[in-house]
Amino acid sequence: MRPTLLLLLLHAIVAPIALLRADPIPSAGVTVTNSSSRFVVVTNLQRFTRTVGTNAAESVFTSPVLTSPIPWDEFILSWNVQHATNAGFKFEVCPIWTDDSSRFYNLGYWTAHPGTHRRQSVNGQKDSVGSVETDTLLLTKLCRAVQLRITISPASAAEAGPPIEFLGLSLFNRQAYAGLATNLLTPSEVLLPVPQRSQIAYEGGRDWCSPTSVSMVLGYWAERLKRPALAVDVQAVAAAVHDPEWPGTGNWPFNTAFAGKHPGLRAYITRLSGVSDLQLLLKAGIPPIVSVSFDLLNGKEKDQGAGHLIVCVGTTPGGDFIINDPWANLDKGERVQRVVSVQRLARGWSRSRGVVYLIHPTEWEMPAGLRLE
Repeated sequence: MRPTLLLLLLHAIVAPIALLRADPIPSAGVTVTNSSSRFVVVTNLQRFTRTVGTNAAESVFTSPVLTSPIPWDEFILSWNVQHATNAGFKFEVCPIWTDDSSRFYNLGYWTAHPGTHRRQSVNGQKDSVGSVETDTLLLTKLCRAVQLRITISPASAAEAGPPIEFLGLSLFNRQAYAGLATNLLTPSEVLLPVPQRSQIAYEGGRDWCSPTSVSMVLGYWAERLKRPALAVDVQAVAAAVHDPEWPGTGNWPFNTAFAGKHPGLRAYITRLSGVSDLQLLLKAGIPPIVSVSFDLLNGKEKDQGAGHLIVCVGTTPGGDFIINDPWANLDKGERVQRVVSVQRLARGWSRSRGVVYLIHPTEWEMPAGLRLE
């Protein structure tokens, strides 16, 4: 479970482009119904400037100054690194204003091979301009530009450029947030065959809702794509996403980075506009991992507990949602899979303001009508 942290997050407009540019990014024909959030994809880092790091064993790649399509005061970065890369990464972001610039904030050290390199978030980053809450940069004033910096070691791992297949920039304007949409599409019966797994069934798993959800979705793709190697056990996912500075397994980008390191998969944190977007994903065969309030999802009046991750796996003919909830005590007869009303799901989901993990094949086309560009 994710400790209490009110992250004001919203749905995303995904803009897949070769490289972020220094001028505003157009929305390319998409009707924007809420201007408080954008999700921008970077898949080509050729215009990043390469320099030597603090020692010759490091390469540093710095982006141009990138103008945001919206003013923002919250930032989350997702990354997918090539599967075979045995390297360490440091991801940093610097907010920039026309009359001022800030320092680079460290959004985490990451590697697929801990022991050789570090994998951890960085605590204690707070000043008059902003602060980092594990995986999220929060600013004290709105910003319209940003610069990224990626340090890679050893330098030999980046001889042909940074071995990064994907960067996802989640930009959010807390002041403009207008709430989740609760209107449904015409209800229809959908049930994706996502395997059911309980975090409580594992020793030490009481805080493993995120890796358990990731394991369930990877298991789904293992079967659907006929790729048994994607069927990763919960314990293996938990070990691969553990953040000693959290401490625990709730670091959002670490979870999606693990899923996204598998060849042919893309994984990232983004935001949806409301429950109808969940319906569209399910109809397209994509089971979203949804960040909710454990208390509100389970009918309590107040959100006083920890955040929680669940997997949406289907909808009923009446419009309710079928979820795989990893917090199920199998010894007490509780079931991982259950039905929750759309009202209760929306209320629980409002805690994160629409945050989801999306894991899907790289060559996936967004379903028509989903507010992702």
